[in-house]
Amino acid sequence: MTLRSSALAFIRGVREIFTLGTATDRAARLGEPVLARVRESAEASRRRLRASRTLADPIVAIELLVAARQHAQVAVISAGGAAQELSSVPPIDALPFDEAERMRAELDDEVRALLGAVDTRSLVALRGLRFGRAFAVAVAIIAITTASIAARIRPVDIALGKAVTTSPLKSESPTPDHVVDGITRGTFAVHTNEAENAFISIDLTTEYRIRRVRVFNRGDGWFDDILPLSVEVSNDGTQWSTLATRTEHFEIWTVDTDKRARFVRVIKPERGYIALNEIEVFGEP
Repeated sequence: MTLRSSALAFIRGVREIFTLGTATDRAARLGEPVLARVRESAEASRRRLRASRTLADPIVAIELLVAARQHAQVAVISAGGAAQELSSVPPIDALPFDEAERMRAELDDEVRALLGAVDTRSLVALRGLRFGRAFAVAVAIIAITTASIAARIRPVDIALGKAVTTSPLKSESPTPDHVVDGITRGTFAVHTNEAENAFISIDLTTEYRIRRVRVFNRGDGWFDDILPLSVEVSNDGTQWSTLATRTEHFEIWTVDTDKRARFVRVIKPERGYIALNEIEVFGEP
């Protein structure tokens, strides 16, 4: 692609952002009765998708996601799109736990992709957006600037997406990175084997001033089997300092602190195992 054609493509893209010409033409072509059916199917899919994410049982979640996928496919076809090729779902009653969790994640991705291909905006809404776009862009710039300033002032989750190491895991446990993926509900994100001083450790990659650590318990039962539980920090991954130890039941355990450290870990200070949904660490450089 030449520099001139690239520039023209960029200009057309900017023009589309402000005029919404393609979206407006599509809405006018479909008509409001069809768009209403598209919206109904899309919302039915979203309700089931949201509900599936609150469930601990992956089998029940899969059943909801299959229904959500069907509604999303109907929305795509009703909006004039081509039917998407969907992955097959084996008989779920016989699925092992780890395969059920993988199937759950795949179906969640499929539903989100289908819904992302559907535009349910009405012609009236698009016309309103077209005339208010300049104002919306100005508001967005202000919001981004404000968020950037706020991020420097208040602690943020610095554990999100960072490297995680653990003591040996059970075979049905998801991979360690799931404990820092931002999803705080479900069965469990990590499940270690029973061992002396079972642990989950997060490498923040550099030293931070840590303000708060939040630990999210598993969601499928046996909540207190992991107790007692300690939160520790370290600068070198070898010498550890204990911030707090929990001996009582919790769903979300919040530990406030003011320590500089690179590593944060949750450890069971005796023989046992750890099963958690998420670990969040808030702080700043």
